Amino acid sequence: MNLKNYTRLWVLILIALAWESYALNNNTFVSFFALLKENLPQFKNLNLAPDPGKTISLWYGWTGFGLMLLTNLYVIKKRWSPLRKLGKFPGWLDFHIFCGLVGPTFILFHTNFKIGGLVAMSFWCMVVSFSSGIIGRYFFTQIVSQTAELEKELLLHENSLKTFEHLKEQTLVIAGVSTAEHTGSEAGISAAVLNSLMGDVRLMFWMPKQARGLPVPIRDHLRLYAKTKRRMAYLGQFQSVMGYWHSFHLPFAVFMYIIAVIHIVTALLFRVAD
Repeated sequence: MNLKNYTRLWVLILIALAWESYALNNNTFVSFFALLKENLPQFKNLNLAPDPGKTISLWYGWTGFGLMLLTNLYVIKKRWSPLRKLGKFPGWLDFHIFCGLVGPTFILFHTNFKIGGLVAMSFWCMVVSFSSGIIGRYFFTQIVSQTAELEKELLLHENSLKTFEHLKEQTLVIAGVSTAEHTGSEAGISAAVLNSLMGDVRLMFWMPKQARGLPVPIRDHLRLYAKTKRRMAYLGQFQSVMGYWHSFHLPFAVFMYIIAVIHIVTALLFRVAD
């Protein structure tokens, strides 16, 4: 499953949790958990209170923490050679991001939007960690292929666009590639990131006027051709960016886990029964 499908699944989970949160806090008549309580004997003693420390909140908390732990599978795969042959890195990264999205979502509803004290520190570290993770995924896609692979990919798109030379040049300008080709390795990291981001935004909304009536596959080739050219021009800069990004992302993730473990241990030691 790719990141687009993972994102759709996350949105569905978010909607379901938001609905349940509204129901438990305002109108249990429309609550899924209330439905389970009424119809299944196993749930007849379920406490429907959404407050932190209550049964449903604990379910959310354990689910969220479990998903956050699963994000480390990607880190283990990168460092443990037996796992390196199991699946491709981009697929593992997409799963890593999915768990990094869904885990914090469950944690948010675990708190019932009541965030304070030690929990607040862990929560905001989590927010910074998963936000930077999404940004890191964009950086990773810029460097996932080496120069030889990018040249192969470029040739594939060029062969599909042999009769559209004029459109190729116009699309390169929209994607910010003309700037990349002029500056190349001399461009600073900030300029490379800014040109890439702005180029991708422009490609989402604009195409050369003559290309708008062309078949979708041709337009896709134009976009991918321009992006590949830009990735080749800025490969060195994005490799440097990833180094800086790791230095930023890792401390927040580690601190988040430390505070989360302290919170869990404290909650288990001093928990008041429902």
